[in-house]
Amino acid sequence: GFTTPNLLEADANRAFVTFMTSLTVVFAALFVILNIMLTQLIIEPMTRLSDVAEQISKGKSDVPDLVTKGGDEVAQLGQAFNRMRRSLQKAISLIEKG
Repeated sequence: GFTTPNLLEADANRAFVTFMTSLTVVFAALFVILNIMLTQLIIEPMTRLSDVAEQISKGKSDVPDLVTKGGDEVAQLGQAFNRMRRSLQKAISLIEKG
């Protein structure tokens, strides 16, 4: 059979709406996933690092080491911060003894 132009246009519109809806859902899901990953991998560790640095700057030297997981740059920064904090504690204890 022959399909009238109005039916073809309606089919095209339905396909377009379906495609755009699917695309919107995919992008929304990607946004949520990336937001969660960003929070867990970067924002939370940097917030913990900032909190510990704040405590040390106020003279509290008995703060525990930062827990670092993985080998990414944020974990390397946490490890370097832990080394720096231990070196600072050793330097202060040497000054207090001498």
